[in-house]
Order: sequence, then structure tokens, then C-alpha cells
Amino acid sequence: MPPVNSRGPSNKGCWKNRPKLKIALTILIPSILLLIIILLAVYIKSGGGFCNTDPCIQQTNKLKRGMNLDINPCDDFYQFVCGNVFKDSSRKNFYVETNETVNRDLLKLYKEEIKDSEHKMVKIAKGLFQKCLNVEDIEKDDLASIKDAIKDVGGWPVLDSENNKFDWVKATYTLRELGYPFSVFINVDVTRVLENKEKYYLKITIPEEVNEKNSEAVEIMVKVANLFGAKHQDLVQREMRDVHEFSQKVSFQHYGYKSRENYTVEQFQKEYEQRNYAPFNWLEFLNKLVGPQIAISPKDYVSIADPHSVRDWIKFISTTSERTVGNYMIWKVIQAQLPYLPQRIQNIMKYSTNSTREEFCLEQTNKRFLPSPIEVINTRNLLPDKERKQVQKIFLDIKSEFLSLLKKTNWMNGEDKRKVTENIKNLTLIYGLPGDYFSDGILDDMDVDLVQRKGNSFLDYLAQANRNYQTTIFKQITLPASKNTMSRMYLKSEGTFPFYYERAENEFFVATKFSYYLRSDTPMYFRYSSLGAIFHIYLIASLTEYDFEFGWLQQQLSQQTRNATEEIFRCVKNQTQKYNVSQMGIVGGLSVSTIERSTYIAYGKWIRSNGEEKLPGTSYTSPQLFWIAGTYCHIPSSHYDYPMFNDVNYYSNVTLVSRLINPFFARDFDCPAVKCPLL
Repeated sequence: MPPVNSRGPSNKGCWKNRPKLKIALTILIPSILLLIIILLAVYIKSGGGFCNTDPCIQQTNKLKRGMNLDINPCDDFYQFVCGNVFKDSSRKNFYVETNETVNRDLLKLYKEEIKDSEHKMVKIAKGLFQKCLNVEDIEKDDLASIKDAIKDVGGWPVLDSENNKFDWVKATYTLRELGYPFSVFINVDVTRVLENKEKYYLKITIPEEVNEKNSEAVEIMVKVANLFGAKHQDLVQREMRDVHEFSQKVSFQHYGYKSRENYTVEQFQKEYEQRNYAPFNWLEFLNKLVGPQIAISPKDYVSIADPHSVRDWIKFISTTSERTVGNYMIWKVIQAQLPYLPQRIQNIMKYSTNSTREEFCLEQTNKRFLPSPIEVINTRNLLPDKERKQVQKIFLDIKSEFLSLLKKTNWMNGEDKRKVTENIKNLTLIYGLPGDYFSDGILDDMDVDLVQRKGNSFLDYLAQANRNYQTTIFKQITLPASKNTMSRMYLKSEGTFPFYYERAENEFFVATKFSYYLRSDTPMYFRYSSLGAIFHIYLIASLTEYDFEFGWLQQQLSQQTRNATEEIFRCVKNQTQKYNVSQMGIVGGLSVSTIERSTYIAYGKWIRSNGEEKLPGTSYTSPQLFWIAGTYCHIPSSHYDYPMFNDVNYYSNVTLVSRLINPFFARDFDCPAVKCPLL
């Protein structure tokens, strides 16, 4: 089944006592949210130094409508660039607008007629999407498909008063084989550690159970059981109460992630048996779940989050009535499949979504593939190899200038400087998709475990894709991580994080959707400022002490460097007191300005080789346009989880600080500059 993106542990209440540098280096998630939008505030298409295409002219007018030319750029550059944005009712939040644009293109491809000449995986993806979209057929199928699956698993005990036997282990095997949710009692996934980054291991955990506080929970279970054909109402009432009580006990067991230990399968089996727990064949269990293509040996290592809890958990299940265990297991499968079932059962279980049907089907289809075959086709359409190489060249120019400035700086410890320099030198930019996405080999590799569908319903299509996806995930344990580019974390989380730093491989991923704004007919001042913002995201991610794949890391920079950074922070704070800038505004402004300097120098070299760029109807120089294009005008949106990063004042503060401490900006707009040592 497609994984849920994990988030780092909460650290609320600790910010007040952290050094400012640590604050700056541990804001990866908000930085991504911030810089996704700082990246692309203005998109103006150009030709021959001047903008002369219809889209370009429209966007030029949009830019000028947003500016407030009555404001002195030295007094408030944010208001100078963005002062009239809210008067333009057509303006949307950048993040929202970008997703709407890419989704329109993807939907168009998904809804096209399936052609015989198309690649098998493209047909599979289109077929799944179109089946999802066909609500009429889903209603006609009703519960037939899921009933067939439940029957194959061993039946739902509550429907049969005579069925007192239920083998949850065998049911798990069957669910995995069918392509249905199987991690009801034991979750098996893959993981790796930074110290041995080339090798993926199986990871065993206990699924979390959410405490159902709904007073109608038992009543809902009874109604669903009746929908599936329950006949004995006293039995249904009693056994659904038992299931609810079992669920409550599970949610209070606190089986969790107290420690993580690595065992060979053989070692864990012996330790398990020595403690006289319920019989359990771990080697067989793991081999059944990974599938026939992959062989687990007794000597293979597995990662077990809290081994003692895993053992106690299985003992708890084995001492519970088989009927209760079976009823609970089938109930959890129905819950997991609920979004794909007919409206009448969704109404009973009070399921709803704010997404349109198209949005829902797009999301559900995309996350069944790594990557989606339609995303491959869209990337081919949007990102020709020539344009990808152009963007990579600009990125390399920015890297080079940053390294030159870093070499001269005196606030960073020598060893820190060496490590950062080495990391940047070896950094690879993955723009669009990894590898050669114009070759059908990328699509061929997606067919890992596609079996014949049992039927022609949406659930049958979904099950086929689920099984293939899960085997793809498990197959990672058979390949060196560096060779297995299609299973990168950034492809699993692209919808959440369109920028992603893959620490183990030192790769920085930029999603295809940004090709809309980095095309070859986009002015270079915009491309440079945008790619500078992208480089900034990488730098923050590479220095932060939390990684989405590996968790908390050891301190990335020395105390000497941290102390020097504190001095810079205090310098900026003292010189911006009259502006009442927030602490996080200073942190954000400092980090943005660090990269803007190297980006500005790289763009200046391009100007000297290629000539000035102009914005029609204005007299701004190319350097001035660089600063204007790099200023993000925030439009609040409900899509933000962090209130501070949905606040216009925050972006105003970041812009103010980053401009004040940058001597290049001061020169270009003839403004005073704050003199604090940085790069």
C-alpha cells in the first residue's frame, strides 16, 4: 500500500531556549513551504531582451499592477514590489496556482483515450484513473468486489455464527497477495541507516491505532455488518461491541518506537522462542509478505522498532478470541477501503472529502506508482533535455560562485567550511525525474509484479496497482540504493515536497512542475533568482539536524561556527531595531541573503556575456529586475500548516533584512546598507 509520509517528532516549547543558528537550521519543513513560493513570484516570458509573447505581456502587466511605485524601494522594498497585489483579485497564492496548473495537464493526459500503441504502464495508470472517475460503475459494483476479497481471506466471522476459526496470519498473506491493505496487525516496510546507506532492510513495526471516541462507533459497525449481510442481530451487536473494546485496548497499549534494534531473522526467532511467546514463524511471515520474487534468508537483517513490544503485541493477539481478531481485521480492511466504496456505505461511516472527484482520483492514482507513468509523459512534454541542461548549468554557476564566496569567509570554522565545500561540490541536481525519462526503460522498470486482475471493477484495478507498488517497495532490499533511483524518497513525497534533499545520495530534487516557470523563454534574471532560491533550500536542508528519512542527526556545524553566526545575528538585530523585525524574520533574511549574493554575481557574469534584459514600460536595469523578480508577494492560503509562514508580515520582514544587509542591492537602488559580516 502507498505509504503515509512521516513527519519529524514535535519539539514545541523548545524554541525559546535554542541558539538562533539552531532555529535557522531546524526549520526544514517551513523553509520548504517558504521557499517554494519565494522561488517564483514573477514569471515573465521574454524574447530578444524584451518581452514580446502574449503570455509574457500578460505577466508583465500582472507584475506592474502589483507594484506600488509611490513607495521608496529603500524604505520598504516589499511594499514597493507587492504593495498593490491585494488590489488584483485575479492573483492566487503561488503554491495553489502551480498545483492547479500541473494538475490540469496531468488530468488532460489521464482522461485521454487509452491507445493500443501506448506503453503497458501508461495504459494501467490511465485505466485505474478512469475506473476511479466512473462513479456510476462503482455504484453498480456495490460491495461485490470487496465481498469477494473478504470471502477469499476467510470470511467476516460476524456474518457466520458457525465460523469460530480465523487465522489472522494466513489472512494477512491473502490480503497481501490480493493487493488489499494487509498491515492490520504487523507492518512490514523498508528502511536504511545513514551509516550503511547502500543497503535497505525490512522494518517491522506495530501499526498505530487511533482511539475512536465516536459514541456511535458500535452502531456504525453494526450497520456496516448488516450491509454486508449479517442476519443475527444479537450476535452482531455483541461482537461489534467486542471489536470496539478490542480497538480501545489496542489504542491504549502504547506499543511504539522505544528503541530500534537490528537482528538477523534467525536471531530474532530464537529470542522470540526463548521467551515462550505464542508460536510465530518470522522467516515464513516475511517471505510471504515480500512475495515470490524476493527471498529472505535466516541470515538477513531486519530492523525492529521496539522488539519487546512486538513480542507482547503478538501475545496479546493470540490470547484474544479468534472471532474478535477476525472481526477487527475485516473491519480495518473495510475502513481502509472506504474511500473507494459506494456512497451508501460512505454515508453510514460518515466519510467525506473536500476534494473533487478528479482531484481525488488524480491523487490516488499518482501514489500507486514510483513515479506515475503519466508524470513521466508529462515530464517529457514539459522538460526537453536541452532545457533541463540549461537549468543545471545555471545551478552550477550559482554553486561555483557560492563556493568562491565561502572560501573567503572567516565566520565559519575551517573544518565546517571543508565539509560544506565538499558536500556542495559533489551535489547532484535532479530536475524533473532521475535518469533518462525519454527512454521507455523507465516505464519497463515499473512492471515489477503486475498480475492479472480478478475482475473489471475499480477495486480490482486498485488491487492490481497496490500489489505492484508494494512489491516495488520490498524489492529495494535486493538492490544497492545508489542504483535504485526510482525508489528515491523524493518520488514518494513529491506531492508534499516538490523540493527534496536526498542526504544519503547528496541529490537535490526539483519537481517537474517548476518547468512551467523556468522555460528557456523566461528572462534570465528570473531564472537566476529562482534557482538561487532553490539552492537556498538545499543549503538549509543539508545543514539541518533533522532528516525525513534518517530522523535526528548529530550536530552539523561546530560550536565555533554557531557562535560566529550568533554574532552576525546580533549585528543585524541591532541595526534593524527601528523596523521591529521578528527574530524569525532576521533568521530568514540572513539565510536568503547568503545565497542571493552568489546568485547575483553569477547573473552579473551572464549579463556581461549576453547583454542587458529589459522589462517593457519600465526603466529598470537588469540587476534591479533581479531583485524585483526575487521578491515573493505572499497571498495567504488555507494550504499552510504553519501560521507564521502564512503571514504577509513574515515575508515582508525577510525581504527587508535580506535587502538591507546586501551591498549589491544597496548599490543597485542607491540605498544605505547594514554592514554585518556574512559572505
